[in-house]
Amino acid sequence: MATSTTPKIHTFSYVFPPSLPTAPTFGLYVTSLTDTYLLWLGVLPPSATAISVPDPLREEEGSSGADMMGLGTDAKLGRDWAMGMPGRGAIPAVGTQLLKGVGEDVALPLAQRLARRFKKQVFLSVDVGELGTGGQGGRVMLDVERQLVGVLSELENSKSKAMGSVQ
Repeated sequence: MATSTTPKIHTFSYVFPPSLPTAPTFGLYVTSLTDTYLLWLGVLPPSATAISVPDPLREEEGSSGADMMGLGTDAKLGRDWAMGMPGRGAIPAVGTQLLKGVGEDVALPLAQRLARRFKKQVFLSVDVGELGTGGQGGRVMLDVERQLVGVLSELENSKSKAMGSVQ
């Protein structure tokens, strides 16, 4: 029996430029497993042009995961964190809130929509800071969600192409 040496865990990072003149820059960090996405979506410092992918084997004493990713000390990796599961048959997508700050309700509905769309379990951590979802914040979050769906669609397409070439 042959075993595959192809890694099953892949990490990617993306920067979404502001969609409106007063909107912040967003970053997306994706860890892709076989049937699961681990996602961090958050506001980046205005000068950010990239998110570094940390080496999980390297430990830096006194550094947080946010510091290692180049996000600065204000980024919160677990500010609003939820998990969404795809539905099966007539059962709709479900989810649960893992961590939630006061007034933050972005991660749970977004994780459920992503799970339903991509038919995968989705763990999503969202840090939009003071942006919120009302008024202009809602428009910005809609634009960011579209970009996020575009990135995951590209990842799914590249996986299906790779699977097709292996068979």
